[in-house]
Amino acid sequence: MLLAIDVGNTNTVLGVFQRNALKKILRFSTTHYRTADEWALVLDRALPKTRSERTACVASVVPPVEPLIQQALEGLGFGAILTVRAGLKTGIASTTTSARGGADRVVDAVALKEMYGLPGIVVDFGTATTFDVVSAKGEYLGASSPRASRWGRNRFSTNGAPPAGGDQTTSGAHRQRTPSTACRPASSTATWGSRKASCAARWTGMGRSPSSSQRADWRPC
Repeated sequence: MLLAIDVGNTNTVLGVFQRNALKKILRFSTTHYRTADEWALVLDRALPKTRSERTACVASVVPPVEPLIQQALEGLGFGAILTVRAGLKTGIASTTTSARGGADRVVDAVALKEMYGLPGIVVDFGTATTFDVVSAKGEYLGASSPRASRWGRNRFSTNGAPPAGGDQTTSGAHRQRTPSTACRPASSTATWGSRKASCAARWTGMGRSPSSSQRADWRPC
């Protein structure tokens, strides 16, 4: 049995293969709060019971989760465990340093080559939609990510792994931000109710909660 694990910012997807055939797909929420033992329990309950050799391939864009899953797999008796990283020899070459993608970009490019042939473009609808370009010679030319939605930026902020690629238009989106001037103290006749609602909405949209002192600053003059 081969277990393919794709750890994304939002979901962790498992593919269970037996004799080169995909038998099962499982999807879990990606979270930092699971320990290695908890991951082991989740995996053990979800996987089919088999006496055949267990092997795994892990592609992760969430660094803190990767070693936990590795420990869980080892505890469940998995033998060979391949961790996909940039630089791994896969038959896909990077033309420049800037074109080297993360683990998700690597497996997308390899899948394109094996399933459909080259050249081609992979469109990955993840937390951020990413376009990967591979040439006819098997060269990974880079990736382009349109600007992530507010929901997607919050996921990057939570898990700490912005999308990888040659054109990372969301590369700074995972950094914490402060409210705009609309959330600063009012100097005119704005009512307390409208000021409170406006500022609360902006803080909520950024996935953060204001302190009591910051809430006090919303009071109009």
